[in-house]
Amino acid sequence: MDRQSIIDKIRVKVMDVTIGGKNPPLAKKYTYWYIGVTDNPAERRSYHEQRKGEKKVKLWEHWSADNEAVARNVEKHFLDLGMDGGTGGGDADTKYVYVY
Repeated sequence: MDRQSIIDKIRVKVMDVTIGGKNPPLAKKYTYWYIGVTDNPAERRSYHEQRKGEKKVKLWEHWSADNEAVARNVEKHFLDLGMDGGTGGGDADTKYVYVY
């Protein structure tokens, strides 16, 4: 999937979620989400569930990017908008972008 398609899908996902029964502005909503990249979404989700608890990861979704560069670009885009997470991680086959 190309960069803009993944960005659009993440934006829609974030917009559709209320927080504490409220619907804050999109910019504030980004701060409640975590974004990352991986080569193995199932393994990575399991890691986050063990670390943060299944309840926090229940809104998990991931997308397959066209390549690693696209995945890392999407990740940086949302980190710059305030999502939690960090750059790095993964390996040469990293092409999945995930949020929760």
